[in-house]
Amino acid sequence: MSENVMGKMDYKIEDRNDFASGAYLATTISQNNVDKNALYTITADLPKFMLPLTYTNIDGEVEIVYEVGNLIKLSYFKGELSKEEYLGLWTSLLEPLLECGDWFLNSSSFVLSMDYLYYDKKEKTAVYVYLPTIKAAVSKNTWGEMAKSLSKIITVSDKELENRVLRYILDSSTPREFLEMLSDYAHQSTHSITGLQAQSQTQYQEQTQFQAQHQTSMQSQTQAPTQTRAFALSQESPHASSHISMQNPAQQLFAENTDFLQAPSKLPEEPDAKKQKPKQKKFRMFGTKSKKKNRSKDSPVQAGQYDDELRQGYDVPITAENITPQPQSQITIIDITESIPLMLQKTRFKCVGKSELPQLIDVEIGEGDIFSIGRYDAALGKSQSTFEFDKKTKAVSRRHAVVERDNEGYKLIDLCSRAGTFIDGQKLPPNTPYQLAIGTRVSFGNFGADYVWDVS
Repeated sequence: MSENVMGKMDYKIEDRNDFASGAYLATTISQNNVDKNALYTITADLPKFMLPLTYTNIDGEVEIVYEVGNLIKLSYFKGELSKEEYLGLWTSLLEPLLECGDWFLNSSSFVLSMDYLYYDKKEKTAVYVYLPTIKAAVSKNTWGEMAKSLSKIITVSDKELENRVLRYILDSSTPREFLEMLSDYAHQSTHSITGLQAQSQTQYQEQTQFQAQHQTSMQSQTQAPTQTRAFALSQESPHASSHISMQNPAQQLFAENTDFLQAPSKLPEEPDAKKQKPKQKKFRMFGTKSKKKNRSKDSPVQAGQYDDELRQGYDVPITAENITPQPQSQITIIDITESIPLMLQKTRFKCVGKSELPQLIDVEIGEGDIFSIGRYDAALGKSQSTFEFDKKTKAVSRRHAVVERDNEGYKLIDLCSRAGTFIDGQKLPPNTPYQLAIGTRVSFGNFGADYVWDVS
């Protein structure tokens, strides 16, 4: 049960989840506050950015039921996205708030809360819960609060884009300004990529043309008579004729510029090996001798005293004299367990299936956090979940399930995985939280990834 998540109006959205019906939400609105035009429009032609809903009139109130279906909470969709996915996600969040008038909807009736914001994995878009109310259901600053929460869990590989988004969020920009910035950035990125491709193609053409011209020039020079070349050089410098050989000009040019390849006439003398030979230190089999500190014979160690040098690194021997008897007290197991902080308790999945799978999945999260489980995607080349099975475990989806911790304990939620998540052999409906207890058997898929929930 969540209260006052919408700001001004006191509405309650109730989570109703069970194995039979799956996950859905429900709320109640007074008939006097229902926006009938919006309600009729939604039921006749549901926009893709809204959860499907049905309504029933009961004693002067309208009960609205939202079907979650195969959508997952956006808060479970943690991780780093590509630039295209990141731009698409923010655009799908902003456009409905600006274009909702086409469906006779009010932008102030969108539930701007991370608890009720969903994600369509197939379409890669965000999906809202909409309250068809006449009066505003959210305050003006609710959008900024939701954007800040989302920016903490969704990142992008393009850090320049991420910095721009954070700057607009901190400056409390309007959704329209935010969307214009994203559109400009996407246009600039496309234009820059096209420009780089055109520039590289032009450079390639220029380089190819230069190489062709250079090859033609070299061929024309090699075909010219060597006497003509020698005569031309002699006319430029009378003293140069004596140094001109009758070899090919191209070969002569190569010889003039490759003098560094010739071996030196005299190699530098090598230093005397005897002079450079370092003195080898003599090592003993059991190490070098340590310098002994001279101890005065006139000051022997007194009886009952310990030499500071000798006792360094050793413990003082325990004798009957230095043991202080302690009063005996009865300590029970309950006293010990109550003194252990909760943070020291280990919560994990222990494997009872295939031996080649990970034997332990340690779930270390605080209250309000989530622990995601999935499969490593070699094509993507980066992690998408907190814990990931090997890429060969095909029955586990890339984003398979999450463990969420609240004040009641740990809950397991299936993220619309392909092969499903099973609790004691029964398939768990997507988006349906299940309270984990010690000994609960959990199967991720149907290929033998069987685990037992353990708290120690």
